[in-house]
Amino acid sequence: MVGDIILKRLVLYSPLPRLATFSLNMAASLWRPSAGLKLSSCRFSRLGFAAPPLNNIRRSFKANAWVFGVALLSGCVSGPRNNTRYHQPANEPVLRVGTSGDYAPFSHHGNGFDIEVAHRMARDLGYRIEWVTFGWSELSKAVADNKFAVAMSGITWTPDRSVAGWMTRAIGVGGPCVLRWNGGQTPGKIGVNRGGILERWTRKHYPPQRILTVDNNLSLPQLLSDRAVSAIVTDRFEVEHFSRPGWQRICEPARQRKVYWVTPAYAAELGPRMDTWLEKNEGLVANLRQQYFGAATQWTAVDHLIDLMTRRLALMPLVAAYKRTHRLPIEDRAREAVVLQQVLASAKEHQLPRTSTEQFFRLQIQLAKIVQIRAPEPEAIIDLQTILRPALSALGPRILDALVLAQPALSALRIEQLDLLSPLLTPNEQRELLEALRLMAPVSTKPG
Repeated sequence: MVGDIILKRLVLYSPLPRLATFSLNMAASLWRPSAGLKLSSCRFSRLGFAAPPLNNIRRSFKANAWVFGVALLSGCVSGPRNNTRYHQPANEPVLRVGTSGDYAPFSHHGNGFDIEVAHRMARDLGYRIEWVTFGWSELSKAVADNKFAVAMSGITWTPDRSVAGWMTRAIGVGGPCVLRWNGGQTPGKIGVNRGGILERWTRKHYPPQRILTVDNNLSLPQLLSDRAVSAIVTDRFEVEHFSRPGWQRICEPARQRKVYWVTPAYAAELGPRMDTWLEKNEGLVANLRQQYFGAATQWTAVDHLIDLMTRRLALMPLVAAYKRTHRLPIEDRAREAVVLQQVLASAKEHQLPRTSTEQFFRLQIQLAKIVQIRAPEPEAIIDLQTILRPALSALGPRILDALVLAQPALSALRIEQLDLLSPLLTPNEQRELLEALRLMAPVSTKPG
């Protein structure tokens, strides 16, 4: 009873909303059987990050709530960004990690999926984390200026972002969602966070006079509750945290990949290390998806391969824009020959079948030209020689490595698994690519 009273007062009457939220999250985390609460030099250890709904918190929580409440009030617990659950030896090299802190379930007041992954990865790779807060409107500049080593805060892969630094293998796939009152037709203002991918999406779908951008992402649900806006734009990950009774959600297909963005100064060394860690720890990451996203989906070798192929094709509109601006032809047979020769040399080292590998990459080259031909004009022109071509060259070895790992599963590949390519390729082009990929399967696994 005493513990309940202290907890309620901490949450309901704290003058600092962030402190109240943290109090609830930390106390609620005691529901885990494995979580141990220990007072030693005013330090708590092994506390969980994710707080389940209060009606799911186990009775053991009540026995410990008063201890936590007293410790918090006496100053024995620091803010969430210290993350005392993870021991960080002072002699380990520092890894500066960028986070927004406003995007649940990835990074929200020191808790979230990406916070958990960052700590586990840093521990295994031998780093001590130093958190760096960024605003979404300044993210690209912060990456370019190497303000941190990697951004881990629900970062969405986009073609223009991907040419700077290294974007890791995907850790989730989502898409934009619109929240509005049931029966509403969204005739008024549309609220959206300023500076991120969702603002780009909103500007493509609504006239500028109807868009209200905000710097505080967490303020959006209150704006809709107060009917200051007719709708707000969020995504499939965040929508569960923003939604309220009486609201309707309308979501786009899940095709936006969430990644970690390694800054240019650290890309060559840290990027591949992070990818290797994510691949080897996919089981752990899947469990974290269950905890934070509500589904323990696996990101398979085939998923990774399709994603990398999609990334390559998604760069083609930028290539086309540069060529149009500089009056260059779409087809460059000399360049194509060089690329194909390099690929076949690498394929031999990977012991991939020459004939089917050549057919597969010739098809990729052909599809790339088709995407360029029908590409709309992008908003910016990026230099082909110094930026786009190096980015495409860097994708080549990654696609080959992914192809080797996915090869045993390619005979069972289904057309639905190519859905990421739908915005770029027609159904017939996807089927053609499907057949080329199936031919890449080892002979012993091919049907028939």
